[in-house]
Amino acid sequence: MEVRNTTILDHIGVTEHQAEPSIGVPIAELISSLTFLQGSILFLCLFWGYSSLQVHRRTKEWGDQWAMNTMWSHSDMPIKAISENRHGKQAEYLDAMRREFEYAMEVEMPKADDWTEVDIQKIVQMILVRIVGKMIVGNPACRSPEWIDLAQHFTEDFVTASIIMRLLPKWMHPLVTNLIPQRWRLRKRLSGARKITDPCVTRHEEAKKQRAQGIKVEEEANMLAWMLDNGPDKKYVLENLPTLVLVILVPAAHTTAMAISNLLFHLCEHPEYEEGLRAEILDVNSTLGPIGEQTPVKDWVAKLELLDSFFNESQRLSQPLSITPNRYAVEDFTFKDGLHIPKGALLGWVSIHNQVDPAIAPNPDRFDPMRSYRKRQVSAEEASKHLAGQPSLENLSFGYGSQACPGRNFAVSMLKMVVSRLLRDFEFKFDEHQTKPSNIHILEFIIPDPGAKLMMRRKMI
Repeated sequence: MEVRNTTILDHIGVTEHQAEPSIGVPIAELISSLTFLQGSILFLCLFWGYSSLQVHRRTKEWGDQWAMNTMWSHSDMPIKAISENRHGKQAEYLDAMRREFEYAMEVEMPKADDWTEVDIQKIVQMILVRIVGKMIVGNPACRSPEWIDLAQHFTEDFVTASIIMRLLPKWMHPLVTNLIPQRWRLRKRLSGARKITDPCVTRHEEAKKQRAQGIKVEEEANMLAWMLDNGPDKKYVLENLPTLVLVILVPAAHTTAMAISNLLFHLCEHPEYEEGLRAEILDVNSTLGPIGEQTPVKDWVAKLELLDSFFNESQRLSQPLSITPNRYAVEDFTFKDGLHIPKGALLGWVSIHNQVDPAIAPNPDRFDPMRSYRKRQVSAEEASKHLAGQPSLENLSFGYGSQACPGRNFAVSMLKMVVSRLLRDFEFKFDEHQTKPSNIHILEFIIPDPGAKLMMRRKMI
């Protein structure tokens, strides 16, 4: 009997017309014009994909060895620093980030007493760089000009170098890598990063010595200190600490910032939901007090059910990857119809298919921010489901299974903390001639237009 020629798309029920949209911008032009914001946003592909792949096979596809950062494929320390702190340290980290958030708002937010056009993506990026830095290296490092500069530009250069490599045949990688200016700058930036981390190490080791002598020491917990104390090989951690720190920083700050920007763009497109979200925020503030003062940040933001649902819908229509999660085949496998998957093959689930599947999202072309909220009201059993950051077969934005994004709960809590403050204190809208910016598709990555702006003003009391 003749075996029908099938594809992976056939097996997961995606027809040709549902496949990923083609890029509307020439790749060479887009890559050559990458800015900090473009690089920052595109970085999510390297983290969310990483959290879904088998680590030891990562270098075969992503070109990170040529971007001077093989830490993605050869160390699980950054993942452990997040995943093993999801419970015990999360409340402590979030509280420290809340305090730094107050400072970041003072430094980064424009006065905007009247309607002002702003680059909201850059503003949010800078806020996230600061508060995530507090979690990773602590104060004073997270406020230093060196840290702020590194956090911005490392992302741009790393992503650009990695994307360029992915667009070239593998045999060209050793030849081209030394011709890419971004790689030259990466070497310089990694050297500069050590000037930031070394004093942090010295302070932490001195604090440990004092505690061992019975001296009370004020030292905030941070992930740099956790890796020093919990790494199986301290020499390895010390040698690679700058890279380990950046591996955590970049995705934690920049992917969350992209999600916040998308949420605000959707809100400006649908302003009828703004007052409802703001009313919920004010109600929680009235009931529990200001965020983090009487109620831990994680518990406080958990009460923002409407905002949670709004984010879920925003992410459904602006998810960062069209293909996720990804897995390598660890052995040969043949389906009953003859489709053969060889060992080492990289498989991806077309998660963007969920956006247009009426069985998952009725009226999928309609922006319905209360979609998840209504599902949770059906029964007590459903009340704990359909939450942002909760991987399911219906929502693959954060990956799926044991290798789903380990920082998803941090990300959702940070997003709610930032957005609740922005909506409490400011109003947002598009310019009268502006509409929601279109997403840009490059390879399997989906990013908002990095040049998109919006109008904002301080909320009138």
